[in-house]
Amino acid sequence: MANGYEVITSGTFDGTSASVDLTSIPATYSHLEISCTTNSNQAGYRASWMMTLNGDTASNYGYLGVAQGSGYGNPAYSSNDTSTAPVTMGYGPGADAGSGSGGDMVGSWNLWFWNYAGTNLHKTFYASSGYASGGAWVMMEQGGIWRNTAAINQIKLEVYDSTGSDVWANGCQYALAGWT
Repeated sequence: MANGYEVITSGTFDGTSASVDLTSIPATYSHLEISCTTNSNQAGYRASWMMTLNGDTASNYGYLGVAQGSGYGNPAYSSNDTSTAPVTMGYGPGADAGSGSGGDMVGSWNLWFWNYAGTNLHKTFYASSGYASGGAWVMMEQGGIWRNTAAINQIKLEVYDSTGSDVWANGCQYALAGWT
């Protein structure tokens, strides 16, 4: 690949799955980015989006995040130095608690990995997410580390919501891309 940005894989959720497993990620890029556009048909409804790297569910993840939005007052901070996977990377619409798609809440999130294919350092990641609903808005930024020197070749993305519906809403789209 010449210098630049290339989509490795992409897809659209059909409202029936709780996760997507991005496997066999080639080690031919310098960095990775995952982008997702999300929606929900539920007013004021949000879900957590989470990730697991290379199937590692042990306490090898650390992160620090901040969220701010209308109605928050002061920013809300979260951190964990020994988190187990799946790691909550942000909030936004994405879980479908009813039928259909679209509706009141829309949002997006991005997740970046630098030097993901290197085998001599721990992996760092940065996540940015936001959503809007009925004039209200929330933004969340989070950075973290995966304490493992293995090249990242699998990323599992999951959605979780407190209602138990736990599926990506119909029409949510994702793309995994690499750049040099």
